[in-house]
Amino acid sequence: MRKHLLHLTWLFTLMVLFTALTAFGSEKKGVVTEDGQTRIYSNQGKLIKNKPAYEVKKGGKTQYYQIDKKGVAKRYKGVEALAAKQLCKLKAGGKKSEKNLKKAFKWASSLKYQNNTKSSLKGNAAAKYYGRFGFEKGRGDCNTVAYTFYWMAKVLGYKVETIQGYVPDGSIDNLQSHAWTTIKSGSSDYVYDPDFNRVYAGRLGTYCGFKIRYGQKNTYRYFRAKKQEIK
Repeated sequence: MRKHLLHLTWLFTLMVLFTALTAFGSEKKGVVTEDGQTRIYSNQGKLIKNKPAYEVKKGGKTQYYQIDKKGVAKRYKGVEALAAKQLCKLKAGGKKSEKNLKKAFKWASSLKYQNNTKSSLKGNAAAKYYGRFGFEKGRGDCNTVAYTFYWMAKVLGYKVETIQGYVPDGSIDNLQSHAWTTIKSGSSDYVYDPDFNRVYAGRLGTYCGFKIRYGQKNTYRYFRAKKQEIK
């Protein structure tokens, strides 16, 4: 009998400890620091994992994070934060997928046209300027729509590049500056051209500039430099 009571007492103690530990774990909410790493817990105490763009409201401010498969979170800043914000608005930040990439592409294609070209800007300086302009103003030229899509694709986890090159304006002898984005899939580079889509979607389809091949029928001829066509 005594041995039986000791056994019941031990089981009761384990249950109390388990309940206490569970309660302690459930108290974790929002952004916390553990072992020098940032992690984010839901209101139910569940660790959030594997989210390219995740929104957190903290102290009257909204912050945006990338959360890896182990639950380690990194806060976005600058133009990346603007891209993450837009993805969350589109409900497209939950995972890397073609569906969410299409949402980002469609949004970039929908920006109202405004010529805001600064021909002196190249590389990272161009990416930051055009990206910020598009996210904050909601309008812009081919550079702007290409770079807003570039930043959203990057936040989603794609290996993406924006090319500032040329396309024919009426004839092959009259090339005009143009910007578009590429994403590698397998051994091929595919073109994602939100500006082409903005102009021709009504005639060629909703996603006519999405994931096209160089040289594809009913698309532009793309030149990296004035005499260097990409094929």
